[in-house]
Amino acid sequence: MDRGPAGFLPARWAVLGFPTAALRTADELLANARRSSDSFALAYALFMSLIACSILRDGPLMRERSQELASIAAQQGLRGHMTTARFHRGLADALQGRAEEGIGEMRQALELERRRLCRDGSRGSRRRDTNSHAARQRSQHRCPEGI
Repeated sequence: MDRGPAGFLPARWAVLGFPTAALRTADELLANARRSSDSFALAYALFMSLIACSILRDGPLMRERSQELASIAAQQGLRGHMTTARFHRGLADALQGRAEEGIGEMRQALELERRRLCRDGSRGSRRRDTNSHAARQRSQHRCPEGI
């Protein structure tokens, strides 16, 4: 599974106005990730597919893929991907006419991620990093204590 520049192709095609190519490329990335049985590669492919779905405003496909990403994220403990899945599930709801519930879900996802970052200190590390964005926010009292 290519997590380098080729992994961004679905989003690139979508931004450039080629929805068919975006979805085809996303489907190819997903198929390759599924064949590899690497759950991290599959989570990444689903993440890139969600980016393309949001650009294309494809609510039904976004909901389907966000639910799959949420399942994998829960199994593997991928907290950042869990936030992404929850946010895009809310976006899918909003795009499909359930704006109030969808926006509420997106806000909740962002608030939970903000709290996690304030608590953990950095996105990619379990150790407290004094140079991280979250550490700087804590030092500037932007993160409430006790979260």
